[in-house]
Amino acid sequence: MKKLILSVILLSIPCVAIGMDYTFNNDQIIGEYTLTKTSEQKLIQIGLKQEVNVYKTIYILQSINGLEIEAPNSQLGGAPLIASSKDPCILHCKIVDAIIKIDRLDNQHSTGLQIQMGEYHGVYKWVNRGKYGVDSTDTVFQYKKPDILGLREEKLSEANNKISNGLIKNIHGILVLKNGCIAFEEYYNGSNANHLHQIRSAGKSITSIAMGIAIDQGYIPGVHQKVFDYFKNEAPIQGWDRKKQQMTIEHLLTMTSGIDCDDWQEPQFKCGEKMKAAKDWGQFALTLPMAYEPGTHWAYNSTALMILSSVIKKTTGKRYQDFLKKELLEPLGIKDHILLISPEGDGYTGGSAKMTARDMAKIGYLFLKKGNWFGKQIVSSSWVEQSTKSHVESSNFFPYGYLWWKGQRTVNGLNIETYYAAGNGGQNTFIFPSLDMVVVFTGGNYSNKLQNQIFGLLSKYIIAAATPRKTKLKVKNIDPKILASYAGIFKKMKMQIIVTKKKNGLYWKNSKNSKNSKPHPLYPLSENLFISPSKRYDDLYIKFQFDSQQKLSGLIWNYYWRSVFLGKK
Repeated sequence: MKKLILSVILLSIPCVAIGMDYTFNNDQIIGEYTLTKTSEQKLIQIGLKQEVNVYKTIYILQSINGLEIEAPNSQLGGAPLIASSKDPCILHCKIVDAIIKIDRLDNQHSTGLQIQMGEYHGVYKWVNRGKYGVDSTDTVFQYKKPDILGLREEKLSEANNKISNGLIKNIHGILVLKNGCIAFEEYYNGSNANHLHQIRSAGKSITSIAMGIAIDQGYIPGVHQKVFDYFKNEAPIQGWDRKKQQMTIEHLLTMTSGIDCDDWQEPQFKCGEKMKAAKDWGQFALTLPMAYEPGTHWAYNSTALMILSSVIKKTTGKRYQDFLKKELLEPLGIKDHILLISPEGDGYTGGSAKMTARDMAKIGYLFLKKGNWFGKQIVSSSWVEQSTKSHVESSNFFPYGYLWWKGQRTVNGLNIETYYAAGNGGQNTFIFPSLDMVVVFTGGNYSNKLQNQIFGLLSKYIIAAATPRKTKLKVKNIDPKILASYAGIFKKMKMQIIVTKKKNGLYWKNSKNSKNSKPHPLYPLSENLFISPSKRYDDLYIKFQFDSQQKLSGLIWNYYWRSVFLGKK
């Protein structure tokens, strides 16, 4: 059954409550609220004539859109609330015609709120904010001080301070698991350890694990099994042309199915919106037209992954959500996991699950230990190895496995490799085998560049805390003639970087955003290696490359934990 999320857009200026002699801001509203009184025990579902259980707990979180109201048992999003021009403490959600009234505030935080939606009236009490609500018994992982685990606590404190002071925005949680212990766990902007966070497309990596288990148990012969074999007795001929009949499980897992759908093309997520409006999501995905030969083109396609839900049901005899619960979630002790369910009752395999940061860490730890969970093999080590290998390159030049991303970075002189689950807004689970470490992020920077702040947090603070203290790099003096020789246009497919020389320095900018962005300075670390530092994001490195005749051939662009070679145009 579908659920409901209400997201709140609030004015960024301080909210002045009528009749009060002080102002308040978003920071005084965020937190957890619990239901104390209600006029009804049921709520009318958004857009449907169905009833769902009343929301006993809600969270108000800071996100890129201002404030967002979220219930743990909700799923759908995008219902904005606008502050009243007469009373900014009253918010209106036009889509569901709901009124949210922030109750009288003291000088620290709100005391509660009321929700009016049709005949329903709910009264909620403010409970806590941030890290509070942590249940120390609700994890298999013990807490140990960072220094005991070999982490420099001052680097973790720096990250904490930047988030707490608002220099890094809309982070909801960070959890660092080192040597099987929790070394660092903090929550911000209204979230806490008990919050079931919307992990968006990070749920795709969980789908990959489920497929691995189904293959391990013999339900599916392997990744090269053709999808058509499971549907040939029910598929209309016109819906399964020659291209689609060649599509395999591996093509779906690597986003190379060839199906005509790309979530990253404008308008974004168009296919998914059409699918969720359909009565049968699996059939919708199966009948999408083909645009490419399978295996020849990478496109981020969440909708096509619903086919895997149908494959699981046909091969195991269980719906995806039931198979997942029995074979993965229950063995890991994950009790609170909410999956988006289609109208026909099948679990969505393209993402949109809800779970806590600690349970995200369990998924990461399972893969860190090659599929073994404290002596029990949940998924084979061979599947962990195969699914986290780089099989293709994404359209933004990241290595991609079976619904897992890959990355690498040099930190404190060491090359660090990772594979990770990633979801819109900053929902990420990073696994670092060489460091025996798992890092989880949750956040509210949906469809915004700010979600990339986590890569800087990783490099500059978390991984820096786990690696030897680096010697401060000295900026070199480079001959102006050599600098001038580096100027030019560097390109790979649609990606194009412009390097210019001004006075005695180099600058770069992305030609895609050249009209709206200023050139960024490049500081030399050696004759051909340059750094462009960032206070909010990851530092960018550019290394100029030469051919066998010592002629400039291009540059290596190292940014957001990826390395891309761009040839000289």
